[in-house]
Amino acid sequence: MVDYIPPKFNENAFNCPHCGVYAHQEWFSGVGYGNLARQYMGDIVDVVGIKGELAGMSVSVCSHCHKEVIWLNENILLPRNLPVPPPPEGTPLEVKNIYIEAGKVLNDSPRASGALMRLALELLLRNIKNNNLPLDDNIKKLVESGIPEQLTKALSILRVNGNDIMHTGEIKILENKDDVLYLFNIFNMIVEDLITWPKNLMNFTKNT
Repeated sequence: MVDYIPPKFNENAFNCPHCGVYAHQEWFSGVGYGNLARQYMGDIVDVVGIKGELAGMSVSVCSHCHKEVIWLNENILLPRNLPVPPPPEGTPLEVKNIYIEAGKVLNDSPRASGALMRLALELLLRNIKNNNLPLDDNIKKLVESGIPEQLTKALSILRVNGNDIMHTGEIKILENKDDVLYLFNIFNMIVEDLITWPKNLMNFTKNT
């Protein structure tokens, strides 16, 4: 699985929220970029006070697609994309919806985002195992089935961190947005190993 590097203020390279490619970024101050913001947002820029320049405003330009990302006070103002990698192909619809919801609240509440990711994992494993067992029981069943050690560790990290948030109220490392983002990467690895790869292998064997 290729790592997803989320957009981060003043970083030289990250996955562009427009094209999704990991690429070098050119940075500019907000001076003179009010008109660019107006092009994207229309009259709303006058409400927030953009008149050709705005204190705290910056722009990064992707070297791959050459599109701009508008930043305000070190946060992305435009485009309004999810700050997480997309769920892999094969993610069940119900689970995908929870994943997307977790991504939407990541910036505002990493704690809530982490708890939603635990729920997404629980529903994912129920879908894979075709049962209604608790998360711990399904993780145990997967481990006993002989899954790779790396996947076992990924499942345990996501389960333990999510449990801390949802049941004990402890935030621990998940008070940090970057740490919660790591949970999304782990989740995607689990989907790819348990759904995407087996499906692709089955399709390959059918065609050979």
